[in-house]
Parts: sequence; structure tokens; C-alpha cells
Amino acid sequence: MKKRWTMMLLVLLLAGCGGQEGQPRRTSEVGEPTPLPTPVIPLKPVYTVEQGDVSTQISFSGRIAAVVEAPLIASMSGTVAQPLVSAGEPIAAGEPIALMDTSYFQEQLSLAQSELDIASARLLAAADQSAGDQRRAEIALSIAELNLSHAQEAAGDNPNPEQAYQIQLLSYQRELAQLDLDELSVAVDPLLQAAVDQAALAVAEWETQIQRAIITAPIDGTVSALSLSQGRAVEEGELLGIVSDTSQMEVSSDITSDLMRQLAEGMSAQISLSGGPGELLSGAVRQLPYPYGAGSSQGDADGTARIQFDDPAQAAGFTPGDRVMVTVLVDQRQDVLWLPRSAVRVFGGRYFAVIQDGEGQRRVDVELGIEGDGRVEIVSGLAQGQQVVGP
Repeated sequence: MKKRWTMMLLVLLLAGCGGQEGQPRRTSEVGEPTPLPTPVIPLKPVYTVEQGDVSTQISFSGRIAAVVEAPLIASMSGTVAQPLVSAGEPIAAGEPIALMDTSYFQEQLSLAQSELDIASARLLAAADQSAGDQRRAEIALSIAELNLSHAQEAAGDNPNPEQAYQIQLLSYQRELAQLDLDELSVAVDPLLQAAVDQAALAVAEWETQIQRAIITAPIDGTVSALSLSQGRAVEEGELLGIVSDTSQMEVSSDITSDLMRQLAEGMSAQISLSGGPGELLSGAVRQLPYPYGAGSSQGDADGTARIQFDDPAQAAGFTPGDRVMVTVLVDQRQDVLWLPRSAVRVFGGRYFAVIQDGEGQRRVDVELGIEGDGRVEIVSGLAQGQQVVGP
């Protein structure tokens, strides 16, 4: 009896486990398990080798600037006393732009002028004294000559001993008077003249310093940039602003050396206003800085690339400082084979493509040319119309 109860309890436990909620077996309407979906293998893109044009272009930003720009360089260290113009104003060559503080120079000039006046007065007094002494010596010589002549006439051809003595004495007096006059004929003390010259040189130097304190426009044009304010301290050689001849304008662009190496003077370019659709204007690279082109190595107007307008009249629609975009055609190949860049694969520095060959595929090495606008030139390895399987 006990064994029968044990068997019944085991059956009930098994039935309970088989009917737990949340563990049903999924079946189809016909009672079969639902099959899992077969994963879809994505198809690889297929490209066709085509023939056409491939061009390489680079784009960079720039600003409208005058063809001729002259920097305003501080010729001395000091403090700005008074700016005379503002940025944007027209100006003529030589016209003052600002005045530097010259109070110290004025004081030194006043002292130098005083020293010059004193030295000049001393020289003048010495010259007057010398002139008086010379005149007195001339008169003394004339008197000595007159006395000697009188004694000789009075003695006649046969003077007595007393007359001969007087004639000899008067001859010596005449000779002494001549020596006195000769000594006074020498110029005024050269030290006095040297003091005057030195004082005059000091005056001229301080006057030059005061003149240098006037910052003037180097050329006719417009003050396109100016960094001056009253009381501002500046250092000699510091760039204070730029004067531009706005009658002729072009694009100035400060680009990286990597881009500079790709450019060459004379390359075609397109210019458009930044931030808007705008009209595309044609131009060309006019000048690159040394060592990339014929420009200056001193960084005048430039360490920048200069792009000119083919038609200078088109620049009239811009104002100096306008930001523009420049696109330069670096290289172009016409009627060449090309593929999208993504169709060409690379491994270990080797370029290759996978071509569809009937039902199968095979790899072929390819030689590439220039690249641009998503296209890459196929120099060798493929033929027009071949199907290339992308990665």
C-alpha cells in the first residue's frame, strides 16, 4: 500500500512540473515548432570603371586686401600722445597719423639749444676780441713802418752814428709789429669752434627725434587697420597699422605650409563671398611667399598667398576685410579612367581592386593617379566598363 502511494505522488509531481505557467512550447498551427529566420547577407556595392575628368582642388578662406599695402611701423619707443586719424579714413602720403609724446625730447632740445647759444656767444666774443687785437696790431705795424721811413728820409744817404742807431732800432720795432700781426692772423681758438659744432649737432639730433615722433602715412590710400590710442606705450619696430591703396584689391590668405606646397603661382582659382551662395568669380594665384613662390621672405604683405581677380573690376563689389572662400584647381586629368575612391582597397601599401569575373571574383593591382571630388584616377590595372566589387 505504501509503495502505491509513493508512485501516485511521483506522478502528480511530474504533472505539475510539465504545466508551469510561462514555459509553454511554441508550436505552429499545425503543431510544428516555428523556424528561425535566415539572416540576410548584405550585397556589396558594385562599381563600373568609367572614363571622364578627374580634378584635384583645395579650398581655403581669405580676406579681401589691397594689392599695395604699407605697414605703419613705430620708428621709436614711447607713448602715443594723440591719434590724428581713425581706421577707414583716407589719407595722403606724408600726412600725420599720430603724434608721440615728445616732452622729454623737448626738454633735451631746450638744454642743447642753451648750450649752443652759450658756445656761439663765446665764439663770437672771441672773434670780436681777435678782430680788435688784429686791428691794433695792424695800426702798430703801420706806425712802425712810418717811423722807420721818416728816419731814413731824414738821415739821407750818409746818416751819422745816432741816425744809424735810430734807423736800426726802428727796423727792429717794425719787425716785432709784423710778428704780432702774424700771430693774430691765426683763426680763433679751434676749441671754441668745436664746442659750437658739438652743440649744434646735439640740437639737430633732438630735432630729428621730435620729427620721428610724428607717425606719417607711407603711401596714399586708406587706413585699413590702426592700433593706436592716447597713452598707449609702443616699442620701436612695432606694427601699428596698415595703409592700403584700395584702388586695386585681391585676396590675401594665411594658409598652412602643407597647402602652400600644393599651390603654384599662376594656378586657376574661384572666389566667392563666405557665408552665402554668391557669384563665383574667376582668378589666379598671383604670389606665394618664399620658398613656395617669388614673394618676399621678410613677411611683408607677406607670408600670405595672394590671389588676384581675372577682372579687377569684379573686386569693386568687396570691401577690405571681407571674408571669402577660394578654391584652387591644383591638377586636372581629362578623359581618364576613374572609380569612386571607396571602390579601391589598400593593404600593406598596395592598391588593388576586386573585379567581377563571370561568376567569380579576382583581385588586380591598380596604379592610382590624382584624386578629387570623390573620384580617383586609374592609371593602370583596369579597363573601362569592368565591374568592381566594393569592400
